[in-house]
Amino acid sequence: MRWLIFLIFLPVMCSAKSVELGFPGLEHRVQVVLPDDYDPTKKYPAVFYYHGMGREPDTSLMRGHVDGREWIVVGMTYYQQEGFTYTAEALKKERVLLRSVRMHLAESRGLDPKRCYVAGFSKGGWLVDLLLQVEPSLAGGVILGAGHLYKAGGRSAARKSEGRSVFVGVGRLDGNFPYALRALVYHRSLGARTTFDLWHGLKHVLPKEGSTALQQWLSLRVHSEKKLQAVARKEMLAEVNDADKLDPYRQWVRLRQLQDYPYSQILGDTWKKSLQGEMATLEAVPPVQVEAGFLQSHRKLLIQEIKENTVSGMAKIKVGYQELIQKAPHAKQAELARHDHLRVQKLYHQFQQQDAAGKGGVKMPSVGTDPIAPKDPERKRRVPGNPLLR
Repeated sequence: MRWLIFLIFLPVMCSAKSVELGFPGLEHRVQVVLPDDYDPTKKYPAVFYYHGMGREPDTSLMRGHVDGREWIVVGMTYYQQEGFTYTAEALKKERVLLRSVRMHLAESRGLDPKRCYVAGFSKGGWLVDLLLQVEPSLAGGVILGAGHLYKAGGRSAARKSEGRSVFVGVGRLDGNFPYALRALVYHRSLGARTTFDLWHGLKHVLPKEGSTALQQWLSLRVHSEKKLQAVARKEMLAEVNDADKLDPYRQWVRLRQLQDYPYSQILGDTWKKSLQGEMATLEAVPPVQVEAGFLQSHRKLLIQEIKENTVSGMAKIKVGYQELIQKAPHAKQAELARHDHLRVQKLYHQFQQQDAAGKGGVKMPSVGTDPIAPKDPERKRRVPGNPLLR
């Protein structure tokens, strides 16, 4: 694969720790922020962030989730400035750009090629899913507000996903929610270690205060589980104590979210059993008991939905949601089921139209059916830094 040979002639130093890299034929420069205490003799991990549609290269979101002394953060640009249309040639161009930036930073700025991660929101998240399939040298990736639709890597990529770490975050009311679930299942099937962060009540936006789970996930990419044990236990105990102040239903919802946090995953079986025991106690309370039973049935429909891409299959799932809602119409979880039912109805009609046009199967969400150009979150650090590193 040919590198972008003009790369080394176009860097611009913006400050002591900021660099811009220009490329022929690209509208925007790649933004690079070096660690606060950058030492040219050291090697650093790097995260390459791909922004959403209609935005420009930016590093602030990732810098808000990492310790500034530890990472090289890169704000990537695209050849396709509007929505990303997947073709082998289009993906190849984005892959060449990624490899060229990585090679330059490895040669000149101390980037560690073995610790490179890609991250993206919305349009960027779709691209990250594809890059993880075709770029086996990546250590992992972060898919936000997007998911998996196309298989681009083939069997060779599947064999090289063992040991990778993949983070998927999405709003529960986001139109891309089922695709995010697909990403989780798909990358897990390739051998990746996966983390899923569900943002309750949110549509196609990121949490205003950032993602605590993502901050924890990134910390674990640069520090051993043993080193983070004390910090993890302190943070998770605080989270559980806050959850205990909520009413039973909201406490149950919060504990289910906390059990998937990266720090929860490293605290061992005793911690996991403690959380499970607390949730079991809550599920014995009648109001929560109804919600827990509803959720179990709801999950079965979601699993069917993410595997389905035919008119007949979607018709059955549509009826399944109707029947589920009728069984417990006043359950709090029923509101989510109604939301999902509307989504499935839209997909059902979309599939009908595609079949009528002789184009069966699901397509990438488009501007007309999914709000894929939201405002990015406010550009400042929101998630507290790791107290171990201060």
